[in-house]
Amino acid sequence: MLSFKTTIIAALSLSSVVFASPVAKRIPTVNARDDHEYKGKSLNGWGGYKSLEKFDDWYGGANNFDGHKNEVKVLEQEQVVCRALDARIVQQKLAILQEMAKRVLSEQVCEVETQTIILHQHNAAWENWVKDVHHWSGKPIGYDKEVAKKYKDIVKEDGWELEDKDHEFNGYDIGKNKVIPKGNNWGDDKSGRDKVDRAYGAAEESKEKQYKD
Repeated sequence: MLSFKTTIIAALSLSSVVFASPVAKRIPTVNARDDHEYKGKSLNGWGGYKSLEKFDDWYGGANNFDGHKNEVKVLEQEQVVCRALDARIVQQKLAILQEMAKRVLSEQVCEVETQTIILHQHNAAWENWVKDVHHWSGKPIGYDKEVAKKYKDIVKEDGWELEDKDHEFNGYDIGKNKVIPKGNNWGDDKSGRDKVDRAYGAAEESKEKQYKD
């Protein structure tokens, strides 16, 4: 029987990767908010909780709550090719990651208020990537290689117990080593925003109708 660690490693192997000498290409932040126009609300020490004392430091300040201002650099020579798998296999992998996220939040945070704030921040950052997929942001879809490969450090050597150590990066580092998989139909010339909007509409309709008679 596969260990949990082996399972999560398999779950995150979504692409075939051939490493080359990385060359970074900077992508300007799209639709970044002007600091003079928008002022974030600090959540450092919110509610008197010690666990939130340095909350704002994660993304480098209250004005970057969801990481939308992170600097992005693409590793141009990183050769990654997507693979077309059955939806069920992808759903399995994402379910594993989702349940691990629930486990981290419920086992390594003891105040529901802190859980709520961290979860809201995580969801907001995920929504930024959703905007990339939907062609709303103008950014190509991809992921940070250096952060993604830390998945194996989430659990200890036994493959199950959660690791308590500092993983030595901050939220504002996410995007500095971005890999953009090739071989998909994401580009406007193959599957523009109109097609993506139709797919989004179909998914929304399915979601809404499940609650109706």
